[in-house]
Amino acid sequence: MFNKERKQVRKLIKGDLKVYRKLFDKHYDQLLGYAVNALKSNDLAVAVVEDAFTVLWDNRRSLDPDTALGNLLLEMVEDKVFEVLSSVAADDKLHEEIWQAIQSTSTTAGEPILDKAQDSMIRVVRNNMLRRQLIHQLATTRR
Repeated sequence: MFNKERKQVRKLIKGDLKVYRKLFDKHYDQLLGYAVNALKSNDLAVAVVEDAFTVLWDNRRSLDPDTALGNLLLEMVEDKVFEVLSSVAADDKLHEEIWQAIQSTSTTAGEPILDKAQDSMIRVVRNNMLRRQLIHQLATTRR
């Protein structure tokens, strides 16, 4: 690593916002391009990249001065992209299991046999699933 980069990391560790801004300006577009390509959603990609920069800032005091910040940010974005995609896949499986459970509790008339507590829980789960489905649709329909 070059001396200039080490100085920048040391300044960042001390909380230098100018260095942080330069780092943001230098890497943001490239990281966003990677995230959009992987997630197929601009909104999700922006959130992932902004999260990486936020985590970097919040944890700057624990940085090693020899850290290559561009590489570190890319690793952070890659990890978050993987987390988002894994979460979507897990939610799809959970959705299917819950849907099967709902169907198995139906009467012959097609009305679910649920008490009020179960009914409320199912509504909450459905609302959560709908939000996750939207995220999943954003990620898959733009491919």
